[in-house]
Amino acid sequence: MEENLGLKGCLNIDVTHVDGTTEHRFIPNTVVTLGKFLAARAIVSGAYAAPDQIGWMAIGTGSSDIAAADTTLGTEYMREGPETGAIGSVTGSTTTTTTTNDTARWIGSFGILDSQAINEAGLFNKSGVDLGSMFARTCFADINVVSGDTIKGTWDAAFA
Repeated sequence: MEENLGLKGCLNIDVTHVDGTTEHRFIPNTVVTLGKFLAARAIVSGAYAAPDQIGWMAIGTGSSDIAAADTTLGTEYMREGPETGAIGSVTGSTTTTTTTNDTARWIGSFGILDSQAINEAGLFNKSGVDLGSMFARTCFADINVVSGDTIKGTWDAAFA
C-alpha cells in the first residue's frame, strides 16, 4: 500500500488602509523542517508531552530568503495569537480542501501601529517576538502600511 500524504500551505492577506483602499494577496508558504516535526509530533499519542498548539501568526519586515531550516522571521514586527488582544488576535479551526476537515486554518488580524513595509509572515506555537517554534514561513513583495491600517491573514495548511 502506498500513501502520498503531503503538507502544503498558503496565506491569503487582506489589507484595509485608512484611506479606504484595500488590497489582496495569495501567497504560497514553506512548511519549515521544525514545522514538519511539530505536525508529526501532534499525531503521536503519548510519545511526547502535549505540544503547544500552533496558534500565533507573526508579520515582519525582513528581507531574507526562506530556508527549510528557518526558525524565526528575518525581522519580526508583530505577533498575535489566540488570546484576545487590543489590536489583533488569531483563531484556529479546520476546513475542507479535498476531504472533510483535511486543512488546518488560522485567521489572524493585526492593527498596524506605525509605517512599515511588511514582507514576511510566519506561524508559531508561542507568543512573544522571536519565541517559540516556527511551523511555516512565507515572504512576499512589500505591503506598505501606516498607523491605523489593518491586515487580516487567512493561513491554510492542507494535508493532501
